[in-house]
Amino acid sequence: MKKLLLMFAAVGVLFTACNNEPEHIYDDHSADLVGTWSCLTANYAEVLIINADGTAVSYGVEDGEYWENVRGTVVVKEGNITMTFEDNDNFTGHFDIIPGKSFSLYEDSGERYIYQYCANDLSDEIVGMWVCNDSKVDAQNDMMIETFDANGKTSLTGFLPMGDNPEYVVKDETDYKVVGDLMFLAVPADKVGGDKPKYISERLIYTPKATALGDVMTFTNYSSDENKLVSESWLRI
Repeated sequence: MKKLLLMFAAVGVLFTACNNEPEHIYDDHSADLVGTWSCLTANYAEVLIINADGTAVSYGVEDGEYWENVRGTVVVKEGNITMTFEDNDNFTGHFDIIPGKSFSLYEDSGERYIYQYCANDLSDEIVGMWVCNDSKVDAQNDMMIETFDANGKTSLTGFLPMGDNPEYVVKDETDYKVVGDLMFLAVPADKVGGDKPKYISERLIYTPKATALGDVMTFTNYSSDENKLVSESWLRI
């Protein structure tokens, strides 16, 4: 009789175990998201500054339209992330993260956006005068000199790369802003044939004392005509 009771008990335990499968345990990556993150694609670029309390600030460009200082919140739960912003450009979906390196957001359509961690803010490093002689422009003596002021203004002397028709300019001035390792640059309305500026974004890679001549800043962006990453290296004067 005792053996029979023990057998029933064992079956009961087995039945209970089969109907109460353990739930998947997700790591809480809220703390790993704290910091500055940047994303750069052909038509979209964004910098997210995420704070320890879950608040966030977004700067970015999409199809030439620029936004800045848009505030929101970030909530992580069971492998999903919800981002809610005051401009109602919100996101909910799955994400993966490599702490201190990068994280990815996945849309229902299968499209993925990769954000990389910005260890340093280059807004101060960009200030000054820079020269470039390896421009994307295929022209003789295609040297460019650009000055970035602390007040958000920049002026360029040299060939302005505008597709197949580069234009030579002298102290051509426009607005810029650097957040993290992305620069948002306004291309004046008269250069794009519109009634307002078109913004582009470039990723900055700063190498102090890269050569015997000084610091180097590499600008990387997507070519508008070929939709591929291209780079230029600039030497601090």
